[in-house]
Amino acid sequence: MRKLLLMFLLALLLVSCVNNWNYPCYVDAINNGAPVQQRSYVLVPSDSSVEPNDLNFLEFANISVRALAAHGYVRTLDSASANVRIDLAYGVSVPSPVTYSEESFNWAGLLDPDAPATQTAIKTAQIYRLHLQLRAYANSSLPKQLPTQLWKINVFSRGPSSDLREAFPYLMAAGYPYLGENTHNSLLVWVPDTSLVVQKLRKND
Repeated sequence: MRKLLLMFLLALLLVSCVNNWNYPCYVDAINNGAPVQQRSYVLVPSDSSVEPNDLNFLEFANISVRALAAHGYVRTLDSASANVRIDLAYGVSVPSPVTYSEESFNWAGLLDPDAPATQTAIKTAQIYRLHLQLRAYANSSLPKQLPTQLWKINVFSRGPSSDLREAFPYLMAAGYPYLGENTHNSLLVWVPDTSLVVQKLRKND
């Protein structure tokens, strides 16, 4: 019993010394196989009900602009002169209940030698799906011509928080290397909370 107690106290000490964590994201990117030569673009909400001057959209757009700039994309506010139109979508799902078991140290075992060393509790958590999507199209001046899709990227994560403003820089940091690329399948990307990319994407926000 003394050995078990010492191991438990050591585990608590180790946990208290670890301050950083990783943010798990899934990235799925695809392109049409042709390189994008002209990279001036206009960024618009994918959802027609979202106003371009909506404060949430402006915050997420600024983060997206910084990520796109690293890939040679130059934003313009003149949609007529832009070579590319990029649609930005984002959102949070309704929560889904998830049941799980949690094992913990049984303090009663310190007084009762017949008590089990650990105890198991059944708990329920509410899990949210947070996502972003960028879709790039050739910006056609012909109103009846269907625009050619150049590339798109979907990034999402699941967790107990519905705070998209907190999550968005991590989602973008996960997708950042794959903008305009083709991942060929969904990739699991872990973004540390100390990520320099996240810090740069958040700059001035």
